[in-house]
This record gives sequence, structure tokens and C-alpha cells, in this order.
Amino acid sequence: MLDMLRTLFRTSFTNLSFTKKWMLRLAFLGAVVGGGVYAMDARDSATAAGVDLSHLSFTSGLGFIGGFLAGATVRLFLKLAFWIGVAFVALGYGLSYLGWLDLPWSSWDQAMGDVGKAIETQAQGVKAFLTGLLPAGSAMAVGLGAGLTQKPRFDDDTD
Repeated sequence: MLDMLRTLFRTSFTNLSFTKKWMLRLAFLGAVVGGGVYAMDARDSATAAGVDLSHLSFTSGLGFIGGFLAGATVRLFLKLAFWIGVAFVALGYGLSYLGWLDLPWSSWDQAMGDVGKAIETQAQGVKAFLTGLLPAGSAMAVGLGAGLTQKPRFDDDTD
């Protein structure tokens, strides 16, 4: 069980496809170069058509990296939460079947409605944050999508 969890955590962030590796490399390069130009105060030479490219590069690079890490973490959390939830439902059903536990199945609809309202409230905060920083938010949305589609691999890791 511990080996499975170690593999799940390790491969969620490291076994990347060719495309994701290059997207992360470009985002890291953009963050480093943009941050370097910004730190050296050479922003006048990095301005084109009134747009500060160093700030755009820096925020977009960090936005993508942050979005990727958040997406991979969310996927990992949802996967673990799902299996823990399934285990608790199975345990509750089994104990209810044996007559050791009496579950209030009639209030299940209300509980699911409350969970849905809580998720909707939290999603509004994330939406406001992403739309507030459009260049970084766009890159973060792409990174979040890349992180959410990052699939852990459970192959033999005894190397």
C-alpha cells in the first residue's frame, strides 16, 4: 500500500509526456528570463508596442507552472478522496447490511445539495482570481488543464 502511494505521488509530478515537458520548460524559461530582465531593470529594452514583455513572460511562466502544479495536485486529491469515499460508503453499507449501523438514507439528497452549494461558492472565488490576472490566468488555465490530465503510471518501479 505504501509503495502504491509513493508511486502515485511520484508519477503525478514526474512522468510527463513529451508535450508537457516542453510546455513546462518553456514556462520555466519565460519565468527566468522575464524575471531576470525585470530584476535588472532593463524593462525599456523589453517593451514592444507598449507591452512590457518581461512582465508578461514572467507572470505567464509562473502562472503556467503554478497552474500545472495545482492541476496535478487537484487530480491527485480528487483521486484519493474518491477512493476514500468509496471505502467509507462500502463500510457504511456493509455495517448497515449486518444491522450494526442505521444510516439515514432519506437525508442523502440534502447532503449532496449542500456539498454542491459549497463547491459552487468556492469555484466563484477561483473564477474571480483567474480573471483578475488575465495573462497569468490564461497560462494558469492551460497549466491547470495540463496538470489535470497528468496521469500517474503504476508500472514496476523497483529500479
